[in-house]
Formats: sequence, C-alpha cells, structure tokens
Amino acid sequence: MAAMKLPFLTRLAAAALLTAFCQAAPLEITIDPVFQGAPLRLDSLALTNAAGETLSVTRLSYLLSGFALEREDGTWQECPDIHAWMDAASGRKVINLPDIPDATYRAIRFHVGPPPADNARDASAFPASHPLNPNL
Repeated sequence: MAAMKLPFLTRLAAAALLTAFCQAAPLEITIDPVFQGAPLRLDSLALTNAAGETLSVTRLSYLLSGFALEREDGTWQECPDIHAWMDAASGRKVINLPDIPDATYRAIRFHVGPPPADNARDASAFPASHPLNPNL
C-alpha cells in the first residue's frame, strides 16, 4: 500500500493542531466539604467534635489562589492569576484551571485566601465575574 502524500502546508497544519491538542487542556477540580468523613451539612446540630461537643457550621465560604501542580520530576507548573470563590451554601465547589500542559502530576498546592497584592487592590478593579469582586 502506497503512503499518502499530503501537501506540506496541510501536514504542517495537522502537526500544529495535533501539538496544540496534546499540549494543554483544562483541569476541573471539585472540593466537597466533609466533616468526619461525611458530607458537611450546614445549619445542622448533628455534628459532634472529638470532645463530644455539638456544633454547627452555618457558613463555609472561602477564596483559593496560588494554584500549582507538581510534575513527576518535582518541578511545579504554576497557574498564575487563578482565583476561586468556594461557597458550600450555594454549591460553589468547582475550580477550573485552563490550559494545563499535558504531563503526569503528583500533587497540587494552593493558598487559602488571595495573594497579598490582590488583597490590597481596589475590589472594583476586578471584573464583575471575578471571585475578588464583592458583587459576585
């Protein structure tokens, strides 16, 4: 069977498309709040700590930033300018990291709270859909 010959530009476009397809993809991370191994129920007096005290979580809302993924070789793939507002009551529990290079990763790290520079910025400087905009 004879090999199919494609024009150079067609081969180049196909190679570029294949390379772009294999180089990066979005990564979706879901954080489910749990208490003692069970899903966290807000506003419930059914929670008991190790001392036997009954407690209730009425609100669980937080910001995450500084995402990075550790490759198998120990280097880190930083994900700059990604912020996530998580909120148990409204079901906000998914973070999307866009354009993650194709690799095998063994760990993830992130910060609870915004970076100090972003925390000091005027909140109105962030677009309406940004997690650091207070109107979100």
